[in-house]
Amino acid sequence: MNSIVYWPDSWTKANFGDLFELKYGKGLPERDRRPGRIPVYGSNGVVGQHDRAVTTGPSILVGRKGSVGKLHFEPGPCWPIDTTYYIEKSPWNWHFTLALLRQLGLDQMDRSTAIPGLTRSDVYELEVAYPEPKEQELIAKSIELVSELLSFPRNRLATIPALLKKFRQSVLAAACSGQLTADWRAKHPSLELVEYGATVSDFPETWRVATIGEVARTSSGGTPSRSNKQFYGGTIPWIKSGDLNDGVVTQATEFLTTEGLRRSSAKLFPKNTLLIAMYGATVGKLGLLGFEAATNQAVCGIFLREDISLQFTFRYLLYIRQDLIDRAKGGAQPNISQEIVRNTPIPIPLQSEQAEIVRRVDTLFALADSVESRLSEATAQVERTTQSILAKAFRGEL
Repeated sequence: MNSIVYWPDSWTKANFGDLFELKYGKGLPERDRRPGRIPVYGSNGVVGQHDRAVTTGPSILVGRKGSVGKLHFEPGPCWPIDTTYYIEKSPWNWHFTLALLRQLGLDQMDRSTAIPGLTRSDVYELEVAYPEPKEQELIAKSIELVSELLSFPRNRLATIPALLKKFRQSVLAAACSGQLTADWRAKHPSLELVEYGATVSDFPETWRVATIGEVARTSSGGTPSRSNKQFYGGTIPWIKSGDLNDGVVTQATEFLTTEGLRRSSAKLFPKNTLLIAMYGATVGKLGLLGFEAATNQAVCGIFLREDISLQFTFRYLLYIRQDLIDRAKGGAQPNISQEIVRNTPIPIPLQSEQAEIVRRVDTLFALADSVESRLSEATAQVERTTQSILAKAFRGEL
């Protein structure tokens, strides 16, 4: 299971368990966390803060459940939760220790059949090799130098996703207020007006504002009885809120039989139906049906007038998503009811301007997508450079 192809012959070899102790993290549900500055670590990194610590620091956190084998270094006190192991003591420099552990392929050691999991006994059996103290010091210094050199590009790259998110939201804000197409309206004066809705001073004079309920009808689906297996496994795609992806829904994860559809409140929605998740972990997520399908009760279908652009409305709902969630009613979790959807105001430009808005938004979003793609490539290159240098260090080639 060890990912190291070659340990230098001159290095001392030992089992992982002879060198390190993997301690179990301690459960700390979010409801039990108190305001504080102590980082709380899960398998994927920091998940919150608390006013007490389990470790005094420094320590290395190892993903036990979920993000198996993922490593994090924390120089100060922290609280590792029960999806992690943690190492509090190392015979070596912490930079050297972390770099060595990254060579072991812990993220490839999942033996669970359900939730990914890392077994402590398996890790303890791994062979680990280490050089004499002088070479360890040389490797540690090299690692620190590499980390310092790459920290600037890594940190700069890390700021870009937030900037792209802000850019996309700014594009949508300009699109849905009329600012994005102000020059287009100046070049295309028209005496035509939208025949319904109210004039609102915040929008261009040729635009009108109505509620979604005035320009569309809404409907939700249902769930056939889970106890009747004859209702499931048919050929009718059945879309749940988790299937929505803020784009075209191209596949279903479950299917109903004709009998399951007939004997439940689920109903068939046509291709190109606009969908929104009303509650659950994906509340506010949007989708456009790429095929005829049924949905469960957590998904609302929106059926627009023919003169209201589906694509424009989709982008408008993307823009106001957080507002919808903030207005959602419910106890333990937000619930965007059909009433909230129907009572939501929507600006209505002329059809020709709706099409122009969609075109301009898509052009600018494509630019952001291109930057995002290049960001992924640059980030991967930084990580490949890091791993290449570390691999050389642990082959004794530095």
